Amino acid sequence: MSGNIGGWAGGAVGQIHGHSSIVDFASRTWRCGERLRERTEVDWEARHTVTRIGGSRFVGVDPKHGTAGAPAWEPLVLQGATLL
Repeated sequence: MSGNIGGWAGGAVGQIHGHSSIVDFASRTWRCGERLRERTEVDWEARHTVTRIGGSRFVGVDPKHGTAGAPAWEPLVLQGATLL
């Protein structure tokens, strides 16, 4: 799944954000309630999350490097995207 969480064709992206996450990547634990967990996919290696809300996807791309840096992560790549 790494680098292509949830696929991108045929769905709206509501927001792409960073600087906060609903998971703790280092310990692979959740930092949110069950209701959000049920709607979220996590790519632990790439350090991305996708939460589906009301037909849109809210994408988290913050790798949570901290002061020591993350052992591995991937940038979010939107294949075939057009910059406006």
